[in-house]
Order: sequence, then C-alpha cells, then structure tokens
Amino acid sequence: MITRNLGFAIGYAVLIILAALAATAANDQGWIPDDMPDRVMGIIAGLTVAVFSNPVAKRLPGEAAKPGQAAFKRFFARTMVLAGLGHSLVWLFAPIGLAAWIAIAVIVAGFVLIAARALFKGTGAAC
Repeated sequence: MITRNLGFAIGYAVLIILAALAATAANDQGWIPDDMPDRVMGIIAGLTVAVFSNPVAKRLPGEAAKPGQAAFKRFFARTMVLAGLGHSLVWLFAPIGLAAWIAIAVIVAGFVLIAARALFKGTGAAC
C-alpha cells in the first residue's frame, strides 16, 4: 500500500522539496513570475491530497466486506480526490490573492460533504 512504502514517501518528499527549490531558483533568475512559486506549491499540496485520499479512506475503521461501510469509504475517497484536484485547479487559475482562501474552501467543502453523508445517510456501521 502507498502509505506503508517508505521509498514512495521519501521519493514524494524529495519531489516536493525539488519542486520548491526549482520554482524558487527559476523565480530568482526571472524565468517565471513572482507568484509562480506559490502556485506551484499550492498545486502540489492539492495533488498530495488527491494522491493520499484513497489510502486514507482504506484505513478508516470498519469492515470493507459490509456494503454500507465500503460505500462510505468509496465516497470519502472520491470526494477527497476531487477536492484535492479542485485545490490544484484553484491554485492554477485563481487570482493569487484569493487562491489560498478559495482552495481551502474547496477542501473544507469536501469535508462538509463527507460529514453530511455520514450524518444523514450513515457510514454503514449498522449493516
């Protein structure tokens, strides 16, 4: 699994650090605009949420063999993948002054949808 693979985790951390260093160096050389390093890191943060959403959903308590619990875990994973991708898209296209606020709102909206599903439809724990 992706969360148990130390090599993957170290590689992903190196990728994030190299992207930050490359964006900063490119900005210092004048190759990219001043707001681009912030955008790059925002995009990477959203992609990180998207990449790790499915493994996190699989670690939620409950048996995958029960249909209600499995459906909730799938909903959680899909919602957070979409929220992570939305976060990245906001950082890519939104005005830099608003990007952080809108991107966080997208992630919070994902959590609100998950909470609403858990409250109104349940997590399938009684199945």
